[in-house]
Amino acid sequence: MKAMKLQNHRIVWIAAALLGIMSCARLEMAPEGNAPEGETLSFTAVWADSGQTKTAIHEGGPEVWWSPSESIDVFSGSNQGVFTSTNAEPAPSVTFTGTIPVSTGTSVFWAVYPHTYDSAFDGSRLTMTVPSVQSALPGTFADNVFPAVARSSGTDLSFYNVCGGAVFSVEKEGVQFVTFKSLGGENLVGKVKVGLDAGGIPYVESVVNGSNTVVVTAPKNQTFEVGKKYYAVFLPGTLSTGLSVSFQTAYQRASTDINREIVVHRSLFGRLLNVDEGVEYVIDNELIEADRLSLYDTFAQKVASQGGASLYSPTRALFNLCGDDVYAAGASFGDHEMLAALNEFRYGRDNDVVTRAFLNYYTAINEFNRLISLYQDADSAAARRLVAEGRVLRAYLYFLLAAGWGTPPFVDTFNPDFNNPDPVFHVGATAQQSQAWFFNWCASECEDVLDNLDERESTSDVQGAYKVTKGFANALAGKAYLFAKNYEEAKTALQRVIDSRKYALVSGENYWQNFHVEGDGNAEKVFESNLEYDDKVTLWGGAIQRSTWMESQNWNWRSDHFVQGAAPHGKYTGGVDGWGGLGVPQWFGDEFFDNDYFSYRYNATLKRIDDAVYGMEYNNEEINAMTRDEKKASHAVGIASVSGLYGQSFYLPFKQLMRATDAGGYGSNIRLNNFTIMRYAEVLLLYAEACLETGDSDYAKRAVNQIQERAGSMTVNAIVDLNVIKREKSYELWLEGSRWLDLLRWEDYDRVYNAGQDVPVLYDKIFRAPQPGESVTWLGGSEDNRFYTVPTHGALDKGYAVGFRDGQHKFFPIPSVVMQANSLNQTTGW
Repeated sequence: MKAMKLQNHRIVWIAAALLGIMSCARLEMAPEGNAPEGETLSFTAVWADSGQTKTAIHEGGPEVWWSPSESIDVFSGSNQGVFTSTNAEPAPSVTFTGTIPVSTGTSVFWAVYPHTYDSAFDGSRLTMTVPSVQSALPGTFADNVFPAVARSSGTDLSFYNVCGGAVFSVEKEGVQFVTFKSLGGENLVGKVKVGLDAGGIPYVESVVNGSNTVVVTAPKNQTFEVGKKYYAVFLPGTLSTGLSVSFQTAYQRASTDINREIVVHRSLFGRLLNVDEGVEYVIDNELIEADRLSLYDTFAQKVASQGGASLYSPTRALFNLCGDDVYAAGASFGDHEMLAALNEFRYGRDNDVVTRAFLNYYTAINEFNRLISLYQDADSAAARRLVAEGRVLRAYLYFLLAAGWGTPPFVDTFNPDFNNPDPVFHVGATAQQSQAWFFNWCASECEDVLDNLDERESTSDVQGAYKVTKGFANALAGKAYLFAKNYEEAKTALQRVIDSRKYALVSGENYWQNFHVEGDGNAEKVFESNLEYDDKVTLWGGAIQRSTWMESQNWNWRSDHFVQGAAPHGKYTGGVDGWGGLGVPQWFGDEFFDNDYFSYRYNATLKRIDDAVYGMEYNNEEINAMTRDEKKASHAVGIASVSGLYGQSFYLPFKQLMRATDAGGYGSNIRLNNFTIMRYAEVLLLYAEACLETGDSDYAKRAVNQIQERAGSMTVNAIVDLNVIKREKSYELWLEGSRWLDLLRWEDYDRVYNAGQDVPVLYDKIFRAPQPGESVTWLGGSEDNRFYTVPTHGALDKGYAVGFRDGQHKFFPIPSVVMQANSLNQTTGW
């Protein structure tokens, strides 16, 4: 990532003179028989000369040995083969094995080190690439950096180096990159064509695609060790006006130049020891800004999107599907099983959603820890801002972990060994605190950094919704305090958000926009993860992988089960065929409708099946021209599939349904509207609860009434109690990750005790009449309607134990792969 960053920012350079030591190597090859059809051959390789050359430098002296499992490309005429050394450790003599068809009448072998996929041979010249980004190893060459070539008319191959370069060291702690640049623009590296003279000595005939810059990176997740020798590899040639060398730490740069002619000889390495001695390092805010943006990129990838899964967003799945107000639906029982297991409380320690969410959160926390520790002592306003934003993002993740797992591991230091946590996860030294401790810690983290955070400029400040601001830090602190039952502190923090006047509810007419691209960054967004407008991420370089298939396909209506046009195909889904993975329980739809009637909020959230089939716009003008009564009797609309809609009641989910604009013109499964973390509506509802708990019922009523009036709800309460707040939160924040966590802290488990016992299937009698013996419920209670539901008991029929168990399901289990790699206390009940 850092190396890529250098391509986007201005580089400052320094230079020094080059001196060197000459060497070459000889390789003897002994083929075991002919191989006209690519039979396996073995070649014995020995060093015929001493000195510095191609691969690992032996610690006992200047000799160079072969590193384990190195590969070379061997050419015979137009044929090519890859040969790999069989040594398990560095050695002066090794055996290479591989296969190559030996061309008839050809007695000359050509070879090149290292093996690369773009190596080529045209009969007289070898083509190879000397990389512009080179990894460093102390005291030796990194693998596949320093090329050598050979030609032989018999069984002996003598390898000769193509390049020269510099051996250097630094005296500054923390240097991550050393960059070399020719001041005259001459090529230092690139794709080249190499010829051999009569003695087998290589020369660069031409540069096909060159670069005048070489970036040498420190070993992964490390910095250059002070005083250690490292190598940079250059093409031979003359640098007419000199060489520049620059240095970069996490947030500082330094440089120096030498303005004189320098000649780079093949096999010679100039000594640039302590090359940065006396050079001044200065803070570079561009570097800090690039790392600050990487905080948000990590957050988007690990929290707000698929996070590596191809089917779902772990965060959306985990904190929505466990509630009582959704079904994990699909084509039939067993479809999207890892999601249904959550919804029906029959998941185990190895559930994919639980595991992936847990690993994603700690992967992000580890990266946040790295950047926080890197910048926490930097004397820079930009660095202090980065640290503040990182601490709030980290606090949000710990809020999710505490809410979901109760007493998760607490890690606030960077672990450099934690690079790929799936499936191995080493959290390092950890503590497991109480849930209340976590909530209070999250709140204090947010409040501690307020002075170093930006304030949103106004309700129209779109960019202010895409970053961590004082508003979001206060909102998160208030939510965390509320969950810890510290109601006075919660009220104070949330009041600061309200008093800032930087946020407002959008109008009722525009309520729907909150959940689609049209509402990204609007007045109501306190913080949202920016998926569409991150200019660092190209479409195929990350946007598609980060878009949420859960909402673009899995949670779209099962369009293939509808008649042509697949209501509301096209206009609302942008052509996406959905999988019907989300359903609405009948009780919730009835309660919501009775409370709101056809409010702005209800219309943006749910559609009753008859309103959807008869009332929504199709991509068929003949159907659109029909009256509602004509549609009621028509085979041109409806649920055509005899298998019905599994997991669906008479209400279809509409809030999440993908619109064509959400795809940004990219097409089927790419949904790019932003991932909302906090809306101002939630701030008001949290504030109302805190006020109610502290005796300020008038303020609670005022906040709730704002929500109800904006919604266009039929119900605007004159008296607000906790039950009113509970209902309003369930309607306003449906499918926004709030309901399940609220049920847990309120201990409202009544409906989830029976989760999974009954799952409805929605049918259309025109295409599938009720079957004998079925328990049928008709829409509106009348067979005059076309639509009916039949209960199924798939999980019970399969012998699963379903439903919420208080001693187990209040928190998620720590995944098995984590328990196996760490000494942790498993979640109670697991």
